[in-house]
Amino acid sequence: MLDVIEKTIRGMDTHQLVSRWRNGQFSEQARPIAQRELQARGIDPDGPIPQLEPAPREPEPISNFSLDDVSFLRRLFTFKGRASRLKFWLIVPASWLAFIAIRVMFEIIFERESYPIVLLYVFGPLIPIAWVHWATVVQRFHDRNKSGAWASILFVPVIGPIWALIELGCLPGTNGPNRYGRN
Repeated sequence: MLDVIEKTIRGMDTHQLVSRWRNGQFSEQARPIAQRELQARGIDPDGPIPQLEPAPREPEPISNFSLDDVSFLRRLFTFKGRASRLKFWLIVPASWLAFIAIRVMFEIIFERESYPIVLLYVFGPLIPIAWVHWATVVQRFHDRNKSGAWASILFVPVIGPIWALIELGCLPGTNGPNRYGRN
């Protein structure tokens, strides 16, 4: 426990350390460690505490996006691995709504355009949306410990989509790891 306290105190910048020392925010266990750390930084804890300039603040990030998020995007487009029911219920309806919104938007914008141009504009964005949709369906079948070929059941009129909705949206996946990956 003391080594955790010591690591925490050593990790504080001088401004934090002095501020907490002044306000008496250290416990009985942490006080001697903080006192040693102040002395190691050239500050006498029993003497007058020097006024420190405020620590420079780092600017707020413009976006919370980082390259670490790319793995999440990669998992959206891959047919490998497993998907939970939550992912299924988030991705599949969102992909349908995105497609419908794009379709309606292009119908309004390109009302008088020729049909091949409209097809290009509609099916251009449809490709990544459909890819993510199918990847999620295949991953969900993997979570049920079934082959991704089961996704072809969606092509069976009426019964196929109903079967897939019940199978993928309502039934739980296999517990623990299966042949398609870990849970």
